[in-house]
Amino acid sequence: MQKKLVILMVLFFAAGAAGCSFPHKGVTSTNFWSHERPYTVCGRVVNVEQAPVENCRIYLIKRKYNRLCPTKAGRQGELIAQMPVAVTDKTGNFSFVFEPLGANNFWVYVEAEDAGYKSRFVELDYLMGPTLFQTPGNTPIVVGMVLERTS
Repeated sequence: MQKKLVILMVLFFAAGAAGCSFPHKGVTSTNFWSHERPYTVCGRVVNVEQAPVENCRIYLIKRKYNRLCPTKAGRQGELIAQMPVAVTDKTGNFSFVFEPLGANNFWVYVEAEDAGYKSRFVELDYLMGPTLFQTPGNTPIVVGMVLERTS
């Protein structure tokens, strides 16, 4: 038993010395949400026929909420900001940069009624990280949206 323990400890330290170390930050309650750093978001808006949709207004919605809060109001959170950040070009592409600045929940809202399409929300949190194998702070965040025509 002691011999196996010694062998495991030697292997563990050898792996660390060889550069096989654990990520510098695990997912903890203190770093579960986004890092306070700029994020780039880029994407493309198309219709169901895969044709680009131009002149859609892109909004960023930033909220702060407590994911562990037992009340519904706490889980819904507080709106920090809702701001226009981009307009799609003739190829349907858009891009913008934002900083979290205290928020921990982020959405992109595509307003497309003027172009004859239904508007759509996309949550960015899961695209920003963290996941099991990566730390928070993934950038650029790539978002693809398909819009349906209004009836």
